[in-house]
Amino acid sequence: MATIEFLPFATAGGANVVDQADYAGSAYQTGGFTTGEAYPQQANKPWRQATIMAAALANVVSVALGGANVFDDGNLATLIALLTTGIQALALKAPEAVTAVTYASALVFDFSLGRRFELTLTGNNASASFTNLSLAEGAFVVIMLKQDGTGGRVFTPPANCLMPTPDPAANQTTTYLIYVDSTGAPHIAGGPNVG
Repeated sequence: MATIEFLPFATAGGANVVDQADYAGSAYQTGGFTTGEAYPQQANKPWRQATIMAAALANVVSVALGGANVFDDGNLATLIALLTTGIQALALKAPEAVTAVTYASALVFDFSLGRRFELTLTGNNASASFTNLSLAEGAFVVIMLKQDGTGGRVFTPPANCLMPTPDPAANQTTTYLIYVDSTGAPHIAGGPNVG
């Protein structure tokens, strides 16, 4: 079991803490405490908020890193490294939604919308382009092209990314894996995978 030394403060039932209605928008919440005017239940509220958030973050990092220890030893560099690695691990595990691209003669795959695209070809496509490539640098992008019930639809790939012709059979899906390098240039990494 992981050791997590960031612990929340004043979480017991009946803790000496003002309630949210008294705290939110109060003079001490917006302006801080003035000399001689801090009451324990008022001071306990921001301490609890700060420590419970730190404890929650430490626990999320620990879980993301498979049960890593998170020590309160004053080592900021270590905490930053753990947090960074934890966020990266969570990002890799996160399922990414599929962005539906509406058919048009001139298609646009906008990488600011995601890294997975799905399109049903309902007509012949004259051109396609990728936008916001810099947002996908170092990432893999999946494009799924499906022929409609008629089939035989033409797909014209972006000029900067040679993509093999999709399967022309009716209702057939062709999947392309595209890698965007560190300069923002797209390259076919795999495909077509027909299924």
